Amino acid sequence: MRLTEAARQWEIEGRFAAAENLPGSPALHLTEAIDSPLYRVGGGLELNGVCGVGLAVRYNGAFGQTVKQKAVSASLRVSFWLTRGRGEEGIS
Repeated sequence: MRLTEAARQWEIEGRFAAAENLPGSPALHLTEAIDSPLYRVGGGLELNGVCGVGLAVRYNGAFGQTVKQKAVSASLRVSFWLTRGRGEEGIS
């Protein structure tokens, strides 16, 4: 694996071990362009209620000349207590 600075890309060369003895087994060549500069941004909001209910929303992104990645996630949390008999013991 090598990084060519002029082309700003990763180059990976390899062979499949199972195909080594087969006639005409070609090498595997992979290249991947790298953005320079690459900008990453992220943010989120989390709201927690007094009744044990919470909501969170998050955003992550990466931007460059050839890369545009976006991800949004959300989660809901509900906490509750289970009691046994008349005691105050519980499970959160």
